[in-house]
Parts: sequence; C-alpha cells; structure tokens
Amino acid sequence: MVLYIITFNATDAAGNDATVVNVTSVTFDTVLPTLISATTVDSDAHGTADRLTLTFSEQVNISNINNDNLSLIESAVGSPFISGTYSPGSV
Repeated sequence: MVLYIITFNATDAAGNDATVVNVTSVTFDTVLPTLISATTVDSDAHGTADRLTLTFSEQVNISNINNDNLSLIESAVGSPFISGTYSPGSV
C-alpha cells in the first residue's frame, strides 16, 4: 500500500490565504483498458482493409500514439500480411 499526503496551499493576488482543503480519499485507476473489439472496413472493395477500428473498455488518450508505438502483429501462422501506418487526422 502506498500512502499519499496531499497538501494545498494557495494565496490570491490580494494576499488572502485560501480556505483549508481536506482530502479524505484519492482514487487511482490502475487497471489498463482492454481491447473489446477490432473491426476492419474495405471501403474501396479492393480486398484490403482501409480502416481498422479498435474499441476499448474505457476512454483512452490517443494523443501520444504514433507509428513508433503502434504495432500490428499477425495473430497466427498463415494469417494475412499486415502493414500500414497510423494517421491521427483520420480518427
């Protein structure tokens, strides 16, 4: 168990101290989101997926996802070849 003690100290522009704030509990979400589903769309009917949609168990922050940290890996021997890049503008 980790105990955090949180102290707030503030003064406004006129020099008035803020009212004391008592924090009785803090909740940290330590459970990673899980992948619920992955779907593909072949919008141009060329036989290849043009879009991959991933659905997670909770909201995720995608602002730091890029082609260096997003990988698509074959799930089984003989599964189709996977290639592509992440484009933040297409979200």
